[in-house]
Amino acid sequence: MANSDMGRIMRSIGGHQRDQGFVLVTALILISIITVLGAVGAYKSIVEVKVSKYSGDLASANAVADAGLNQIFWYWIQSGITDPSCKATPASPPEPGCVERTAIFNHVIDSYTYSVPSSAPYVPNLYAETVEGLDSAPAVTAAGAANVDVFIQGSNNVRVYEYTKVGGIVTGVTTLANNATWGTSTNPQVAVWTTAYNRGDQPEEYPYLDASGNSRAGCTGTKCLLVGYALGRDGESRALLREVQGVITRLLSGVSAITNVPSYSTWQDLCDLTNETAVGSSLAWDSSKEVGNVLIEATQAPYSPYSFNAATMTGSGAPSGTALVSNTEMGVGGKMFRNDVTTTSEMTMDGTPMLAYSLHDGNSGMRVQWADKTVDASGVADPYPDLPFNMLKENLSATPDKLDIFDVSSDGQLFELDAYRWAAEQFTCQLYDPYAANTGTVTDPYANGAFCGKAEALRQVIATMYPAPDGAIPPVTGRLTLRDFWRNVRDGRPMFGVVRVLYPTAEFMDTGQDCYSFNGQRVHLYDVASSVNNLSSGKTLTDLAGDVTIAANSRLVVYGMLLLDYFTDTDGDQYFDADNERLLYPIESTDAYLKIEVPSMINPAMPRGTPGTDMYAFPTIATGTTTANRINDNYSASCTGCRAIATLASPVDGWFPNSEGMPYSGGALSRGQMTLMDATIGTGGLTGAANQIIGASVLGSDATGLFTNRLNYYYELMYVTTDQDEPNYWPMSSSFPSGITSTDDFYIGADDAPSNEGDKFHLLFPNGYAHGWKVALAALDLSAENWNTLLDGGGAGRSIVDLYSQHVGGLAPYGDASHPMGSPFGVNGAIADPGLYKATQLLAEQSDYFYVTRDMVTDYGIIDSSFRDIPTLAYSGGLVDTHAWNNISGIVYTSSALEWETGNKGGTGYVSGSVITGLGFYNKAKTHGKAHQVFVFDPQTVDNVSTKNMIFRMVRFSRQALH
Repeated sequence: MANSDMGRIMRSIGGHQRDQGFVLVTALILISIITVLGAVGAYKSIVEVKVSKYSGDLASANAVADAGLNQIFWYWIQSGITDPSCKATPASPPEPGCVERTAIFNHVIDSYTYSVPSSAPYVPNLYAETVEGLDSAPAVTAAGAANVDVFIQGSNNVRVYEYTKVGGIVTGVTTLANNATWGTSTNPQVAVWTTAYNRGDQPEEYPYLDASGNSRAGCTGTKCLLVGYALGRDGESRALLREVQGVITRLLSGVSAITNVPSYSTWQDLCDLTNETAVGSSLAWDSSKEVGNVLIEATQAPYSPYSFNAATMTGSGAPSGTALVSNTEMGVGGKMFRNDVTTTSEMTMDGTPMLAYSLHDGNSGMRVQWADKTVDASGVADPYPDLPFNMLKENLSATPDKLDIFDVSSDGQLFELDAYRWAAEQFTCQLYDPYAANTGTVTDPYANGAFCGKAEALRQVIATMYPAPDGAIPPVTGRLTLRDFWRNVRDGRPMFGVVRVLYPTAEFMDTGQDCYSFNGQRVHLYDVASSVNNLSSGKTLTDLAGDVTIAANSRLVVYGMLLLDYFTDTDGDQYFDADNERLLYPIESTDAYLKIEVPSMINPAMPRGTPGTDMYAFPTIATGTTTANRINDNYSASCTGCRAIATLASPVDGWFPNSEGMPYSGGALSRGQMTLMDATIGTGGLTGAANQIIGASVLGSDATGLFTNRLNYYYELMYVTTDQDEPNYWPMSSSFPSGITSTDDFYIGADDAPSNEGDKFHLLFPNGYAHGWKVALAALDLSAENWNTLLDGGGAGRSIVDLYSQHVGGLAPYGDASHPMGSPFGVNGAIADPGLYKATQLLAEQSDYFYVTRDMVTDYGIIDSSFRDIPTLAYSGGLVDTHAWNNISGIVYTSSALEWETGNKGGTGYVSGSVITGLGFYNKAKTHGKAHQVFVFDPQTVDNVSTKNMIFRMVRFSRQALH
């Protein structure tokens, strides 16, 4: 054998050293060949040396590749531990990995807005199944590099770590400042980068292949997995590893019955960053204010399994979930967030609340305890008479437990409000004259939504039920003018689906600071004009078209979602002018004051009424309905066996409980309020029952007799909408009882005993959220396809991309007395609200925001555990101030501050779902003993909602050695 032949063979070994076993086998074959050729002596010794070297180098290459994956994962999990926002300040530079993680995260989630910085270890199109395959990867060929080594040497998006060795022992690791030395050093090196794989719908498709076996890398948006690659080398040996290192999801987590999540303590700090971890004054709950006006029920909040020892009567674990969470202080105190820039943002109440929770044990039942009682910090024993350690979480702003869900460096919103803004457009009739004969057509150039026709048909149905004293009935769905919204409230007229109202604000104060979260611009605070900021009985509101006086029996009624959106009313005409006005960022609208002093019913639970006297039947625009339809069931019998249709949002086959319907426009304010939550019932009501069982072991007899026909419907609905894949939430008994009494067995957690009395107590608090959306979809006669492709036009009609095209260029409308609707976002050459440019992105991601299960027989939607939850009452900013009684099911959300002051007017306030605030929460209930306020945490309204600030769950699984 010639020397050239041996050189070729040896190069072959070097080119195929990806597997140690392969190298050894090849070497043995070489030895055989050399022996046959008679060239045994010197050649054999050389081969033996080479085999030894290849074996050692490959093990080293594998080791450094493994270390590289560990190194990059350490970056991910370390980022945000003490600096969640990754802000670079002289006193506190970003943590290692924080900037990189944030950059990659932003790009993968929103590639329309964010590009990958040169410092981020992300190469979306550098992936392969073999070491050799990297040479032909798109990233390599696009760069014009000869091979992956040349690519790495010239790429800023690949991290290279070099390991120093002394006598074969690794003594240190350094990050190469210049990748040019990749492959030229005698020390082991590893090149690390990440990409994103679009995971499939089935677990067996994770993490790298689809159903056809095709890799889907370089993806953006949700359903992406971050995958780390590590190419290790030592000498000529190479080893390639990859591993899933991150899961991206939009689903909300970490919230409780009331969650106050200010990122900073004061508005001033939002701008100058001088005191970003301050928590304001010291607050605490007060035993002298245990007046029993506020009850917070948290038995459905996530909890750790509770283990109980009957012999010793002791337990271990967390007996219940979290009731209250605040990044700042919480306790008894006044409202502190209307003092310009010298304010704090605590969670305060005027009385110490009662906290209801379950011990998840039949022997111990449930508890109702005052929030000022001692907290069992250990959580290892039955906490009675102490409060469980995890029910109150406060002062989190400077701790690793801080909820960092408001992105103040962007638009400051937790939810992607643009998705709901565009959804409202699909129900909007944008015409010169909204009440003209051609309403509902698509002939007008100013962007009628795909469901303008359905919206107009529903308006006409509602017009026969709720006449207006001053002309045509306003629209009852979609984007409404300010005046139309006032008139609907004045007449107690219900609204449906996604309802958006644009509220005008005026600049009133210069903060004097350059604000970090507003691109370094000087920030002014905006407020709502006094002529439009008070929805209260007798108040006359004025716009350019005239006056609207709120009547004595006015009420706010919505089935679905209400979005109050704040904008800069630059010219003071109260219309959203597309030529010179824009939506406000939350930081600008922290003092935009809007008081609501009319009763609010949004997805109400059990509105009060008697058939034929106090309630209207639920409306529908569907044709072909018969007297046998179940839109309103007027039979006296309970809905035994109605579970199969309890969630069907069909105007023909859907079932609604006897005596429940739309509240009358006239009559006493109590009509439409919850019967069982009425404070006037006293000890017979639920708040009275809660008072009686403070400190008691079991519920007792107070619940007996409270389960009526309507309650039965809600519990049937609750049963079938339960996500039974979540055992900690609601796996109920397999046979739902037809006649419900306080002795029947219900249980929440998989570890609960069927005799748990605490879980029965939770069933006294029905939720109308699923019911409300069922009403909305049935009223508008929307099929499952209509809803699931809402932004596409519901299967027919204009998509939001088409609507977008109508609001740019020469056709961009403006808001004035002749064209009062204006643009959905506002746009001109100088001001470009980003929401108007997200149409294509949101269209591609609409299933993340709108989804309902299709009933295969009727084609209508089934409101079950797959329904994409939607915030119920959302404010884009502003200071929310509600003073009257309310009956609301779902998420109540504001990126700013909230004053929930039922005590100002009396009655009962009821929120079943979750309250989420971004700059403070104040609850007033005890004034003159007039009010009772109940907050119930219900995960079924929260656990399937999509957020804007994506949750980045770091996980490690499916590490692969690639050959």
